[in-house]
Amino acid sequence: MKVRKNFVSNSSSSSFVVAFPSKPRNEIELRNMMFTQDQSVISLYYDKDEDGMTVGEIACIVFREINDQGESASLGQIEAELYRDEPQKAKEFSEKHKDHFILCTEYEDHGKQGSIMEHGDIFDNLDHIRVSNH
Repeated sequence: MKVRKNFVSNSSSSSFVVAFPSKPRNEIELRNMMFTQDQSVISLYYDKDEDGMTVGEIACIVFREINDQGESASLGQIEAELYRDEPQKAKEFSEKHKDHFILCTEYEDHGKQGSIMEHGDIFDNLDHIRVSNH
């Protein structure tokens, strides 16, 4: 019989495949792609100033991920993010955005930052696919 010896969490994670019109050159350009001018703080709760993250902080994190990835994601990378469950969906997304920069990333809701990155709808202004990895 297996016995769990460590803490069992109720956390989740989600994979994202995001199409940017082009590869952002800096965090400001990325922030302008991701958010509208009237968005300043993203929060999952009512008190945005206390519990939220600024769009600049979010753009900084995503910009680092874009730089870490380097090149636009390949069809194989997109399929891997979708766990090969939907190869046709991956192919259609890749073909539709062949002139875009495609980022594949994953966020987990451990702590405030991870929760906002995963559940804060930060990619709503961009064409993207979200896959829940519960």
